[in-house]
Amino acid sequence: MTHKELFRKPLTMLTAIAAIAFCISLTSCDKLPFLQRDKGSSTPEATESSKAEKAEKEVVEEPTTETETEVVEDNSAKERIAKAEARTAEAEAAEAEAKAAEAEARAEAAKKAARQAQQEPVVQPRAPRADPPAPRRGGGAGYDPSSRYDWLSYRLATYDDISNMSRYEIKVMKNSIYARHHYAFQTSAMINHFSRKSWYNGYLSMGEASASFNSTERKNVEFLKRYE
Repeated sequence: MTHKELFRKPLTMLTAIAAIAFCISLTSCDKLPFLQRDKGSSTPEATESSKAEKAEKEVVEEPTTETETEVVEDNSAKERIAKAEARTAEAEAAEAEAKAAEAEARAEAAKKAARQAQQEPVVQPRAPRADPPAPRRGGGAGYDPSSRYDWLSYRLATYDDISNMSRYEIKVMKNSIYARHHYAFQTSAMINHFSRKSWYNGYLSMGEASASFNSTERKNVEFLKRYE
């Protein structure tokens, strides 16, 4: 055995002893308190606790979706109410303006009427002419024998009375009732015809004249209108 071989054997043994000592040291390190605390901090219970704390912080820091929705709906409702109130105010203002304009127009019309009343002279109405004596059947003062249709005031006309008459004659027959009640005719034909009658004095409107008809005269007028 050479001196090199003698030197290698102790070196190999020392290496083996050092390796064994290192392994023993690693095994004993697991029992150290600070290593146990580190391992304990990474247990599943610790991890779950950390996650719960983080979730609570997020809940506190961030607003919920329901709260945001309520805030948006509340703001929308307030905007709608504000718009409705604005429209109501505009409508009330327009109505007040229209009433003011109407009142102003009435005041102006009243002023204009007052000015015209001051400028225009007052015209006194003329007294109506005295009624002539009513024609009487059988003669007497005011009676004109040429009035052939005075019987229309007390007898109903029939078709036999007008069967041989023209339309113009039927019109004259009907208007004789109006003439006896002082109707002022508007057509030249009737004016020319009745103005020649001594008993005729027309100065009333048709409504005023017909208001004094008796029931027989009213029925005769309606009957003759169908054939004139």
